[in-house]
Amino acid sequence: MNYFPISESGDESRRVHFGPTDNPNIPNLQGAWDSLGISVPTISAYAYLCAQALFNKHEREHSSVVPILTGPAKAILFLGKQSGAFELKVMPRGFRTTERFLALHIHISDDESIVFQDANDLRVAIEFLNAFRELCLAGLCLHHLHGEFSLSQHGFEIAHTIQHSEVQPWLNKAQNINGI
Repeated sequence: MNYFPISESGDESRRVHFGPTDNPNIPNLQGAWDSLGISVPTISAYAYLCAQALFNKHEREHSSVVPILTGPAKAILFLGKQSGAFELKVMPRGFRTTERFLALHIHISDDESIVFQDANDLRVAIEFLNAFRELCLAGLCLHHLHGEFSLSQHGFEIAHTIQHSEVQPWLNKAQNINGI
């Protein structure tokens, strides 16, 4: 349910409920604000890229071909080669603005994940979101539900060919990376 203030003062005691309506001048915004707050449009776009690659005839015919990948994309594959599980999510309780933005989380184990984000440098999160997009376009990732993705079979195969030394400069940009 969405509630909008009657006045600009935002007086909550004077709110009116807007739900489904037959009036074409009043959009049905139920849930839209909450969806935007957890980055649903952007995550949906990544899911769409995975689906397109999954059903792209050209990709299926050439799945043995190793795509040319950037360093950050290789780093994502390297870190994901064990569990193969990724999540795109926001952290709404982050202290700094950039900590609340969408970032790639790579699940290493049941109780450990690595986040590609730097509270002092938004470019880190953007660089790795772009690299994740690269993996989705190449058919190396699958979308499962909400913000959860995994490596595809081909993604796992390529991930196991990447050496630590190839990706060390990009691994240094990740949070929570201890001894990998």
